Amino acid sequence: MRLLRTLVCAVAVLSLVVSVSQAKTDYAYVANSSDNTVSVINTSNNTVVKTISVGTNPFAVAVDQAGKSAYVANYGSANVSIISTSTKAPSRTRL
Repeated sequence: MRLLRTLVCAVAVLSLVVSVSQAKTDYAYVANSSDNTVSVINTSNNTVVKTISVGTNPFAVAVDQAGKSAYVANYGSANVSIISTSTKAPSRTRL
């Protein structure tokens, strides 16, 4: 289980490094580990437009290069939640 969590963490960090500078989106996705959610922030006016429930203890978010999906690494549940950026809703969870 610890190895799986470490792997999930490594993938999330690598994805974050690759996608942050190249993502095409007008929104920022911020992991809130205290309440197991992700805040969606409109970067043009710095307002929270939605709060999305994800897995346990989310700690990192990466957006793909096309800006279509946000990937949330959940440390506590050892999985990754995938959020559709067009609907701002979770689309699925993967181990």
